[in-house]
Amino acid sequence: MSAIEDGLYQPSMKQRLAGLEAERQVLEDRLSNTKAPSPVVVNPNLAEAYRRRVAELESLLDDPESRDEATAAIRSMIDDRGDAAGRRWRFA
Repeated sequence: MSAIEDGLYQPSMKQRLAGLEAERQVLEDRLSNTKAPSPVVVNPNLAEAYRRRVAELESLLDDPESRDEATAAIRSMIDDRGDAAGRRWRFA
């Protein structure tokens, strides 16, 4: 606006503004036609099942004969082997 107020108006500015307005309208139309994502449905017993599994693993880890089995079970529970800083690691 200050460019127009200062007398720097050019006809190409009007064309550019019209193009930007048309692009904005296309984006708004596309956004209004977008469906909301489906809600994530979580099993209501998930927390209890996880708690039981962790308790079982604790007892398995205490037993030297079942430690390998427990380690394999723990690995199966972990999808992402990394942290928020992007560092990655491997289980030995």
